[in-house]
Amino acid sequence: MAKLKAADSIKGVDAHATESQGIHTKNPGGRPKKSPEERLVKVTIYMTPEEKARLDAKARKLGVSVSALIKMKIAEEGERS
Repeated sequence: MAKLKAADSIKGVDAHATESQGIHTKNPGGRPKKSPEERLVKVTIYMTPEEKARLDAKARKLGVSVSALIKMKIAEEGERS
């Protein structure tokens, strides 16, 4: 008798899943794409090891990343123009 109840409950779950397939849409997941204005581009530059060491030291002294330091310098230059 217990086996019969177990089979009935499985059928109930299957029926419920089948009924809800047409109503429930799947969430695409992930985060939305950024607009073209928000997207970042990668910039690669070449420098000597000494220049890189100076850049790293300056960023470390200010407590920011190298990228943030470069962005700060570009912003400062824009303010002077």
